[in-house]
Amino acid sequence: MDAGGKKLTWAQMDKEQRKVHMRKAVLPRAAAIFEQWRPQRYASVDCSLCHGQGAPADIFDMPTDHL
Repeated sequence: MDAGGKKLTWAQMDKEQRKVHMRKAVLPRAAAIFEQWRPQRYASVDCSLCHGQGAPADIFDMPTDHL
């Protein structure tokens, strides 16, 4: 959301806003789905699930090679 409380589109967000959106909206949903599907394999879900080894290096290009 912008300072006025208006929802921003992905294209309107800067990198930090996108990271916050992913951390607060997307990651919790993805984690719940994967943990329910295969709880032993996905007991701990983080950004590397989709972004692979680039996530720790702050590289979030999609699609990643590992997908």
